[in-house]
Amino acid sequence: MNEKTIDLLFKSLAAGLLPAMFWINTQSVEIAVLSDQVKSNIKELQEIRKEQRSLRDHQKETEAVLRELGVTMGFIKDLVTEIKNELKSR
Repeated sequence: MNEKTIDLLFKSLAAGLLPAMFWINTQSVEIAVLSDQVKSNIKELQEIRKEQRSLRDHQKETEAVLRELGVTMGFIKDLVTEIKNELKSR
């Protein structure tokens, strides 16, 4: 290879080096941004899971109270029926 060919080869490699460096920098920044987004999403997901657990616990408590209320309502119905029957028999 002669000197002009080698010079042209190095110039073309040098011309492609700058865009390659910009592209690598862009990729690096995008990776950093995506990494931060992943961390943020993981944190948000953990908070949502905590909230879901809290809601499930609250739901269980509400179900227990409703069961108790159902029993109480049944008891009240029986008492009212007894009173009604007592009044009818008089």
